[in-house]
Amino acid sequence: MSIEVADREGFPLNVGSAHAAHHRLLGTNCISALARITAVICVAVLMVTLARSSYAQQGVLDHLHSIDIDAPPVVRRLVTHLANPVRVRLTSEGLPVILDSSRGELLRVSADGVLLSVTDGLHEPLGMTFTHDQTAVVAEHAGGRPGMGRLTQVFSDGTIEPIVEGLNGPTDVVVGEGDSLFAICAGDGTLIRVSRSGEWEIVAVDLPQPTALVRDISGDLYCSCAGDGTVRKISPSGSMMTLCEGLSAPADLAFDSKSRLIVASMESRALFYISSEGKTKTFALVPAGTISLEFDQQDNLFFINARRQELIKVLMNMCVDCPHCPEQLQLRFRRPARKAPLLPLPPSQPSGPVI
Repeated sequence: MSIEVADREGFPLNVGSAHAAHHRLLGTNCISALARITAVICVAVLMVTLARSSYAQQGVLDHLHSIDIDAPPVVRRLVTHLANPVRVRLTSEGLPVILDSSRGELLRVSADGVLLSVTDGLHEPLGMTFTHDQTAVVAEHAGGRPGMGRLTQVFSDGTIEPIVEGLNGPTDVVVGEGDSLFAICAGDGTLIRVSRSGEWEIVAVDLPQPTALVRDISGDLYCSCAGDGTVRKISPSGSMMTLCEGLSAPADLAFDSKSRLIVASMESRALFYISSEGKTKTFALVPAGTISLEFDQQDNLFFINARRQELIKVLMNMCVDCPHCPEQLQLRFRRPARKAPLLPLPPSQPSGPVI
């Protein structure tokens, strides 16, 4: 299936076939991803060297620290054959952590790509966040049974410790001010505030099947609701407005490095930007069944496809050592916007954004 990623100005970047990309990484088709990245780095260093020479001739001491590469991003399947992956989040080091709901597992991908099980004692975990000290907090849905859900701390050694119990189907959790937490509960459609001591209070009600929760830098909360296909903005005091409507089973939300809100929908092939006015613009076309997404500090995309049971990384930016100074050189994989098709494509073949 094709995966297309829009660049910072909204232009689509054709990443090509995920299947073909997988074979490139295995070295069975054309050139391996490692060789391709190495070649890109060599070209980038050459470009910087030439630019440096040009600057030197002009008496300019500064030089480039970011280069746009006219090439598609590198698509890589990081983990395959998961049982029921539902959420991906990144540690402070940028390493993926996965929730596998049916197995009750929290899994960590190491720096060398090894999948490690941190714990398997969770009751249908659906949502996850990291506290300021990098302790994982998991929302255990527990089948949606009334009063059986809980928020649980998972420590690095795999031990678990409940923070609050007796919840009605919690589906996601985020960190609030200080040590507080916010969680959404699908069983009763509520947003709650939880202290680390386990005390909790209702902040907002009437959320139709809430699925994901994120918090922006100003402290406002955004909740996706699969029950009516909306994304709602909620203040810490509980005032609520519908930001966006008409989504198809929204499943997860994430902010990129520019604080732009992006939503993934299970029944749609599109990832959408959502503006502060509630307008949507396609960010990427991905396989249907994408249930979770996350961005690292360099705006590389990680997403989970529940139907394919895999974690995929789209490498759009990377940093290497600058050959001329101690700073890092940023390489940005960019491809010009493709032309609009002469004839409209059928619904089964979405064309992606044409800007």
